[in-house]
Amino acid sequence: MFDQIKGQEKAVQTIVDLIGNKRFPHSLLFYGPEGTGKFTLAKLISRYFCCPNPDEGSRGRDLCPVCVKIDKEIYHDLVIEKKETYVSREGEEKEAKEIKVDQIRSIIKKINYKSVEGPYKFFIIDGAEMMNNISENTFLKTLEEPLPNNYIILIAHNINNILPTILSRCVKIKFDPLPGEVLTRLLKEKHGLDDVAASRITLVSHGSLRRAQLLLTDNMYATILGTLEEFIGFLVRETIDIPLLYGKVEEITSMENDHIEILLEFLLLYISESWKVSGQFPPAGLVFKKHLNLKNISIKSYSYMVDEIIRIRHYLSDSNINLRLLIENLVLSLKERLIKG
Repeated sequence: MFDQIKGQEKAVQTIVDLIGNKRFPHSLLFYGPEGTGKFTLAKLISRYFCCPNPDEGSRGRDLCPVCVKIDKEIYHDLVIEKKETYVSREGEEKEAKEIKVDQIRSIIKKINYKSVEGPYKFFIIDGAEMMNNISENTFLKTLEEPLPNNYIILIAHNINNILPTILSRCVKIKFDPLPGEVLTRLLKEKHGLDDVAASRITLVSHGSLRRAQLLLTDNMYATILGTLEEFIGFLVRETIDIPLLYGKVEEITSMENDHIEILLEFLLLYISESWKVSGQFPPAGLVFKKHLNLKNISIKSYSYMVDEIIRIRHYLSDSNINLRLLIENLVLSLKERLIKG
């Protein structure tokens, strides 16, 4: 049943071995980039243990009532904890910045309850690195003295933000970014993308299926490519149209940060390909049909353009930065380099 997890053979084999040895740990920590199968595997493990099918070869594979409930996350003995959401003053739903101690206390309380539907209980904490210090310290005793038939799976993107005392009490399993060929195949098989679209999305997704799927929501892929085309069109104009500049900056900064980051990834890829086809390197594996003419651009200017895009992308997570000024400066800086060469 664990063959549903693609591109994580080592992590899956570790789980299979732990189950086969009949010594499955009560505390696990899955860590690695988002969108690589950590949460899915955690739910599959709970399906395997909670499924009433006595045949080990078929357990968790069928659509019995228990497995269906787990898939829908309505099974009483499966508790999933994530960052809480709240509604901002602007009326937007946003995620809290941390997992608070009250959430952890609620989990501990549920751990001490008897199971309702089966012999096992599973607790999945998604975004475990977002626990604050009080939350982590409150959770320590529970990890040190696990109750029988209770299993806790922590999911984290970055374990450097987790207390060493938490790490030492968990069996750690690393998840790697999905290989490009695996992600491309999944996009073609599950979403019906052609080779070009699948390749483009793979290149900017950094091995994350979640990030790739984000591009497929609400036609975002076409929207971002359209914005990129208009952005490039502005860069190649001989003169600077100020109203057009402010309009383009306004359009970009009104996008979600995740979408701006993906737009910058596409821009980076586009600039890189333009550099290749301009004769600096032999063109190979290109995903764009048209490119900028960068024959007169020096290596120094090309490096500057790449560094500037990467720098802006890095600042996206900083809430204290004036994003509008940042994007405006990026546009003008790139245009200056294209003019000067």
